[in-house]
Amino acid sequence: MYFNQVDENKCNWMMYVNPARSGTDQNVSVIEQRDSIYMITTKGIQYQQELRYGYSRPYAEKYNLQHLVIEQGWLPSRYPCGIFY
Repeated sequence: MYFNQVDENKCNWMMYVNPARSGTDQNVSVIEQRDSIYMITTKGIQYQQELRYGYSRPYAEKYNLQHLVIEQGWLPSRYPCGIFY
């Protein structure tokens, strides 16, 4: 699966979400469950903050894409076990 970000008639507003330049820049992660692609937030999003995506480790490995390394220090308390995408 991949994102078609070219034709506005075949896409939704997510085509305007840009890739992150680094792990610290990333606030959305792309994951795949069954035959669907989801984008989940990885940080709190501020009002009018640009969404920047990166690929989850499993997604990046499956499709041979770059996985951005995210600093462990930002993990919110809802991830007490340290598992994240």
